[in-house]
Amino acid sequence: MREKEKILKGLLFDGVITLQWSYQLIIIEGRKVDGIGLCYLNQSNTFFTCARTLYYMHNYDLDQELKSFFFAFSRYNHELLNYIRKEKSVTTDVSSAYTAFMSESKEILKWVETDLTDRAYN
Repeated sequence: MREKEKILKGLLFDGVITLQWSYQLIIIEGRKVDGIGLCYLNQSNTFFTCARTLYYMHNYDLDQELKSFFFAFSRYNHELLNYIRKEKSVTTDVSSAYTAFMSESKEILKWVETDLTDRAYN
């Protein structure tokens, strides 16, 4: 169980990092046409899908927090894709979903950091 929990934490950490890159590139830098931000979003979605699979296969201490975390990611993913698909110029819905996701992530990231303090991305 301990090894699977460590894998789950790594997937969650990597998912959050790539989600932040998608937001940075698409919303902050306005690069929604070159596809790089979407690649990061896709990568984040893959990490979270794998993490969700592990979550449903095993019991973890942060049950409700993980459910809220995955829901917040789904909302962000939906809003960002909707923003790109409809070629909107207003980013309010995406920014709101991103803020909600980051808020939901706080407890999860504290839990994750207990094992991943040596991991870093530049």
